[in-house]
Amino acid sequence: MPTIGLALGGGGARGLAHIRFLELLDELEIRPSVISACSMGAVIGALYASGCSGREIRDLVEQHSLHRGGTLREAWHKLVVILQSVTRLLPETRRGGLVNIDRLLGHLLEPLAGKNFDELDIPLVVVAADFWDAEEVVFSEGEVLRAIRASISIPGLFVPCKQDGRVLVDGGLVNELPYDHLVDRCDVTIAINVAGSRQPEERAMPSEFEASAGAIDILQASLLTEKLKRKRPELLVCPEICNIELLDFAKVDEIFEQCDASLDQFRRDLKDLGLTTNPDD
Repeated sequence: MPTIGLALGGGGARGLAHIRFLELLDELEIRPSVISACSMGAVIGALYASGCSGREIRDLVEQHSLHRGGTLREAWHKLVVILQSVTRLLPETRRGGLVNIDRLLGHLLEPLAGKNFDELDIPLVVVAADFWDAEEVVFSEGEVLRAIRASISIPGLFVPCKQDGRVLVDGGLVNELPYDHLVDRCDVTIAINVAGSRQPEERAMPSEFEASAGAIDILQASLLTEKLKRKRPELLVCPEICNIELLDFAKVDEIFEQCDASLDQFRRDLKDLGLTTNPDD
């Protein structure tokens, strides 16, 4: 069986779509030998690399999300959990961002508390960006949560990380889909791009936040297009996620439903690459 490298891209709430693809890999008993990721992909990828299954990550997300299909009692319980999480999103008084997410991260990513990269079940590479030097910063050792904290620091929204004299921000600004860190470490590279698309009913003037988030999306799409011209992964997966904004985490059900349309094709692509052991898959 070929060794597999899995790259998980960023995209805010759209990054929750990675969970459905991880669940399918679990179902097919396909295990990556190395993972690279940035931003929200780093959150999901680190949990998976630590030993959580796709189903367990989904349960963790749904524990902190209100979604359709639950009872009133379940909704109330989840609302209490969410409110407890929100209290951790204290307004930020330091320069560089609107929200302090340090304590929230510690709460949501409890399975990773105190873990170093060398303690993970699957080797992991996390990408962040140096704000002042405008260059990629790659983490593969040290404390996992510190790397994730840097990789998800969306400029202007979350306060940047200061580590080893560097100011670090969202890795998606320099490498939205870091499959290039896998090519020398595996036989087959699978990259999942959850950037999605925007198709509003009315092309109205965007809000201040929509304008900033949309500008980042445009920048990342342009960089990825140029990168793909130079080197492509063996399998590039682009689920059709539409009109999901950066912080639309409450739309977890919709995100899962939208990306489910891509799962059958993903299954066929894995078979074509000789990665499934069961001929009926």
